[in-house]
Amino acid sequence: MPGPLLYRPPPRWQFWAALGGAIAIHLASVGIAAIKHEPPVVDLSNIPTATVEATLQPEDQPTPPPEDIP
Repeated sequence: MPGPLLYRPPPRWQFWAALGGAIAIHLASVGIAAIKHEPPVVDLSNIPTATVEATLQPEDQPTPPPEDIP
């Protein structure tokens, strides 16, 4: 007659492999986030100049036609 089936925990190497993989992923993500890229140099010579015409008085609007009241 076979013996009783007892619980056998998984091998320890699986735990350490999973922990090592998680640490490696975290270190890789921190390393990628630490890479600093220099922003590209902006060429300001192609910006067109703007002319602003300011007036203090509003332009005259034509008188609206009279309303027909029934």
